[in-house]
Amino acid sequence: MYKKILVPLDGSLAAESALESAMQVARAFQAEVLLLRSIQLVYSSMPMAPGGYGWQWPDYAPEDTRREILDYLNKIRQLYNCSDCHVRSIALEGDPASCIVDTAEEGIDLIVMSTHGETGMRRAIFGSVTERVLHSVKCPVLVTRSKEPIRRILITLDGSLLAEKAILPTLEISRAIGARVILLRVNEVI
Repeated sequence: MYKKILVPLDGSLAAESALESAMQVARAFQAEVLLLRSIQLVYSSMPMAPGGYGWQWPDYAPEDTRREILDYLNKIRQLYNCSDCHVRSIALEGDPASCIVDTAEEGIDLIVMSTHGETGMRRAIFGSVTERVLHSVKCPVLVTRSKEPIRRILITLDGSLLAEKAILPTLEISRAIGARVILLRVNEVI
């Protein structure tokens, strides 16, 4: 049973596409939804006084950044708050994947997040937050790229016990929201 669902957001429409799926699951289980956005502090070293250097924000103060992020989260929270589930928001300082993983360790039952689908050089340089989360958390992670209600859930299997651990949580979700489950295993021909 899912009582606490984490939805990581980064301010993009792609990340917000996970909200509909998260709310669909939250309503089915009457779960609490926790909206998370990380604050990545970026300092630069620049001349502050004659002969000296110091750390400074490039455009504005960290307090302004925090306020903007909290305003954004509160706007999303108000849009998605419903009678069957409670929505709250938090902003944490740090890199996105670490904030998600650390929050998940505090009693999160399910993470619902989108993937931006980065490939090539951009993925090599920046990495994939979703991939880092998938490899680091113990709770199930539902990954989506659509705003549409969940009708089908794909479970990819590779013959490992780790991959098969996704079956039972997925069946539980699919029963609660009325979605079909598709199991996929591709055998490599050598």
